[in-house]
Amino acid sequence: MIRFFKTIQPAALFSIPILCIILWFPGFFKQDAGLIAFDSLLLNGILNIPVFLQTIISMVLVVLGAVYLNHVSVKHEVIYRHSYLPALFYVVLMSFHRDVIQFHPLLVSNLVIIATLDKTFSLFKNENPVSFVFDSSFLLAAATLIYFPSFILFFLLLYSIYSLRSFSFREFLIAIIGYALPFFFVAVYGYWTGTLNASMQNFLARFSIHKIDEGLVTGRQLMGYSIFLALDRKTTRLNSSHTVISY
Repeated sequence: MIRFFKTIQPAALFSIPILCIILWFPGFFKQDAGLIAFDSLLLNGILNIPVFLQTIISMVLVVLGAVYLNHVSVKHEVIYRHSYLPALFYVVLMSFHRDVIQFHPLLVSNLVIIATLDKTFSLFKNENPVSFVFDSSFLLAAATLIYFPSFILFFLLLYSIYSLRSFSFREFLIAIIGYALPFFFVAVYGYWTGTLNASMQNFLARFSIHKIDEGLVTGRQLMGYSIFLALDRKTTRLNSSHTVISY
């Protein structure tokens, strides 16, 4: 199977949705969702729809995430040759544990994080990085509002800025402001509607390390490790370019 997805045949791309349907098919027979959204303001409404529709929405999100991640990997040359292996691994990681075969905020958050990766990798050898730094941090804050444990990736974003570019206090400040802005908007909306205290208590009460399923943590860890390897490769290429120029 891996050899098949290492090719650039269109059949490999069309096999991604089929593989997702096969792996997620048991989700149609679950009696309840089991997991709940960490931020009720954004995603808890989905939990009111039938499990059948939740599973379909989840499969669509997984396939979109797989195709988008593959596009970003090829676009920024994260992999050495064009293939559909990133899409394959993404579908497997999002389906390998029985407890993750259901709707979860992580599926939505991953799409936003992949968009963040697209912006972050664009910092490589970019002479005007301000908009990309702001967009990356803003999107990452949106992912945090959807799935709170995503906040840990903000430190990875700061490391990315440090490793892909020469140190600039201005860029770090822009990243911090961009990350804080969505929380400011949510706080203003909560204050305006008189729901600020209730929303904050609900949001913080739902975040607990004990509520994060082992399978979800493993999938996110593997995804984070892959991101780190990609950044390391970008940094190596940057250092090699500097060495050649100096020579």
